[in-house]
Amino acid sequence: MPAKIPPAAAIVALALIVAVLSLHRLGAGDVCTGNEAVEGVFVQQMVEHGNLLFPVENRNVPMYKPPLFHWTAVAIDRLAGIQKVTAANLRLPSALYAIAGALLTMLFAYELLGLDAAVLAGLALAASYQYISQGRFGRVDMTLCFFETLSLFAFLRWLPSDATLSGRAARFESNLPALYLMAAALGLGVTFGSNLELGVGSAALAHAIAASPVVSPVVPSDLIGPLYFESSLITDDSFVGWGAAAAPSGAGLGVELDREALARYRIDE
Repeated sequence: MPAKIPPAAAIVALALIVAVLSLHRLGAGDVCTGNEAVEGVFVQQMVEHGNLLFPVENRNVPMYKPPLFHWTAVAIDRLAGIQKVTAANLRLPSALYAIAGALLTMLFAYELLGLDAAVLAGLALAASYQYISQGRFGRVDMTLCFFETLSLFAFLRWLPSDATLSGRAARFESNLPALYLMAAALGLGVTFGSNLELGVGSAALAHAIAASPVVSPVVPSDLIGPLYFESSLITDDSFVGWGAAAAPSGAGLGVELDREALARYRIDE
């Protein structure tokens, strides 16, 4: 039986791979792109001239990007005793944020889905040209990426968990409305799933799907409740069919309770 790799060892190993890809020969190339050069000027103003709050380019153009990337560069240089900006220490904050972002993603994936997901997440980031290349540029992009990722994971981590549910997904199963709003805010596609509800529940779900602006065009929603019951306890459930469904028309949810079916299935104590 093959020995299992300790989760910490696997995550650290992948973080080291990202670190090597991000840090290797980081300062070998000159600062040659316009965006990187502009950020370099502002970092230079802060590190070499002490203009931490109001650095300017060419004496008259103020900094127009959020300063956290620049302040991180200043903090690193102060801690290391560096007083001159080079290509390497200009790009170092981006590389460190890339490493930290990969580590954060793997830890979150491990907590939620287990080691396989954490390893897959780490490999995906390590193999992503866009992610690694942005981690090697002296620009604000990787700083923004890290803190957006941190805020998203913090939001998911702080969701309260229903004590009646168990397992890794309990926190999310008990906070579906919050997750829907988050997906809508991020522009992600949402797929609605049926839980074999009866007719009233299916009607409500059909209206929710029809009204949602973020229904996934790739993964179809699953609205099948009435198809599995002898009676769905409404007079007409034909709005649900195999392969397609439509929101029922009419007042309210557009359905009426089947009083005869209610009486037939009623159980008196």
